[in-house]
This record gives sequence, structure tokens and C-alpha cells, in this order.
Amino acid sequence: MRGETGNQTFSGKSWRHQWLRYWLARHPVSDEQRQTHQASLYQGDELADAWADWILDHSLSQGMAWLQKGLDRSCPDSELPAELSSLLTQWRSTPAWVDYQRCRRASLAIRRSGWFAELALRNVSLMSSYLSGSANKPLVQTGELKQTTARRLVETGSFWVDVTRIDGLMPGNRGWISAAHVRVMHAVIRRRLQRSKSWNETSWGVPINQGDMVATLLLFSSVFVSALQGMGLVFSSQEVADIIHLWRYTGYLMGIDPVLLPSDPADCDRLLALQLMHFTAPDQDTQRLGTALAAVPVQLAEPGAFSQALAQLESTYRSAVSRLVLGNEFADALGLPKPWYYPAALLTYPALRTAESFRRCTPGGTWLFERFGFWLHEKRVQDAVATTHADTHFQLRPALTENS
Repeated sequence: MRGETGNQTFSGKSWRHQWLRYWLARHPVSDEQRQTHQASLYQGDELADAWADWILDHSLSQGMAWLQKGLDRSCPDSELPAELSSLLTQWRSTPAWVDYQRCRRASLAIRRSGWFAELALRNVSLMSSYLSGSANKPLVQTGELKQTTARRLVETGSFWVDVTRIDGLMPGNRGWISAAHVRVMHAVIRRRLQRSKSWNETSWGVPINQGDMVATLLLFSSVFVSALQGMGLVFSSQEVADIIHLWRYTGYLMGIDPVLLPSDPADCDRLLALQLMHFTAPDQDTQRLGTALAAVPVQLAEPGAFSQALAQLESTYRSAVSRLVLGNEFADALGLPKPWYYPAALLTYPALRTAESFRRCTPGGTWLFERFGFWLHEKRVQDAVATTHADTHFQLRPALTENS
């Protein structure tokens, strides 16, 4: 069974291993909670999976056309396939706990972190996700590891930008639509892999299962905020709670079982403890993913010598941040460089604390940081899309629907 011995990964003697063991001890979970989490590793997304089966059994192009008609309401639900109609009903049923004002406040808090939001997402959240051998298997098995890492990263960034836009998650808006498209894409990959002969469900769990989706949600919410706070940015307790709320609703739209969705920081801590207890050790694919992600700045840079030199410097800085946060053992598993001067990245903290003091003490400072953050994120994604030709509409590529 997946993850039964995974927590042995934290048996080392470094201070990070000691801290992880201490942290796990501070957030005890019951046997029932552990069993629920273990079961979630073997659960998919019933509604989306039914629609994915329809797509795989009929036509990719026709399925995507039906999906678009359903999302923009250009076709009566009675004329849509029953599987899609059921999925649309769930999407349109906004839970009573959703508070769009909280989502709006979360968007403002997230975006004011500017370039460092991307640093936290890419080089802490995403990089740490590569450490779990089993969770990475869908990426490897679909052959996406062989494709342009930069393009996949830009597509993820585009999704993040859509979801964190002001009112982006209101029904019919870009974040809401992007979440729907990504959910269907995940379901098709899941069902395609389950039909293949190469997927080891006993060892790896269901592809893109409920447990792994919850882990991803935590990486975008609580881990993301913790990384930014560790870099020196300041968030109030209300802002942290609002960010978790925004991603809770995103998780609902993405097909996560509402029972598993975290509602506050305490829930996130408990769920993260469960994730760590079922963590599977890095494997041979971990280094391939880590080194590919670390090389993205160079891939996206202009061909000139000066641009390449700056990109290499950025790549080294990003890797240094990953190494400082994750520790040398895990950074080595990811294949990240270790220049002698990498601890210099610690200077990020006093620099950002100084900037935060300016923001908080200057009238209009927070507004200025928010506006700059929105502009920066939108521009960086637009430029990266132009460079990589990434699919920001999350259409299914034919290769993802071909059975092995």
C-alpha cells in the first residue's frame, strides 16, 4: 500500500528532520483520520471521471466542444450528455460557506507579494511536491516529463493568475472556468492511466487522487503563505484565513471531496501532518523533475549573452532558496546546485522586511504593492505564454487521451 513506510524519509538527524518529527508530534491525528487519508489515495473524482470516460469512449474534440457549451450556457443542459450535465450541476451549486468578499481580500493579499509569490510557488511549493515519488507518477507516465518544463510551468502559472484574480472564482469568470477545464483534464489523465497497463495502483494509488489533490491545495495555500512569511513578507491572521478560504473553494471546484477540504489554518496543519505521514520517498524521477524546473529561467530568457547570464543568476538564486527551505538532503535529491555562496539568499529576509515596513507605514503603500503585483503577474504570464506557446485554455492534447 502506498505511503505505509513513507514517513521513514524523516528519520535523519539534521535539524530539519528533527523539526519535522517535532511538528508531527505537535499535530497528532487519530487512527480514523489516518485511515481516511489512506483511503483518499485510492479515490478519484466520480463526477469528472464519468465525463472523462465519455470523452475517452467517444471523441476528444466533441467532448471539449460540449464542455465549452455547458460552461458558457450556450446549449440547454437537456441537450448535453448526462455525464456532463451532472458535473455542471455540481459546478454551479455554490456551497453556502463560500464568501466572495473573503476571496476578494485573499486575491489582494496574494498579489501584493509580487515576484516573490512566483518564487514561493515555483521553488518551494512546486519543488517540494517533486519529492514525493508516487505523486509524480502521472506526470511521468503521460510523457509530460519529456515535454517542455517551461510550458507546463507557464500553464500552471496561468491557472494561478486566473484563480487569484479579483472575483476570478465567481461562476462564469476566468478562474471558475480554468478550474473546470483543469478538473476535466485531470480526470481524463486519471482514467487514461487507469486503463493503461503501466499504472501500478497498489504502489502509487489512483492517479491524481483525492489525497494528492489535497496536498496540492495545501501547497498553493498554507505552504505558500508560510514560505512567503519565511522570506519576510507580512500577512495578518485574517489574510491567512482568507487565502485558505479562496483555495478551499478552488478545491471544491476542482473536485476535492468537501469532507477533505481545509477550512482554517488548524485544518491545514492537520492535513499536512497526514500528508507527511504518508509521504513516499524521492525516486529516480525526482532529480529529473527538479533539475528541469531549476533550468526554466534559462529556457525562458532571450538568447543574448547578457540575458542568459541574468537568467543563470536567477536560476542559482531560486535554487538557493529551495536549498535553504528544503535542506541539503532533499535539495540534493532534486539535483539542485550547491554553490559555496548559496547562504547569501538569506539576505532576502531583511530586504523584504524593510520593504514591508515601508508598505505598512506609508499611506497608500499597500494599495501600491497590490496594483504592482497584479500588473507584474499578468505581464509575466503574457510574456511567458508568448515565449512557450503554452495552452492557457487547458485544452486536452490528443496524446493525453491515447491509451498505453
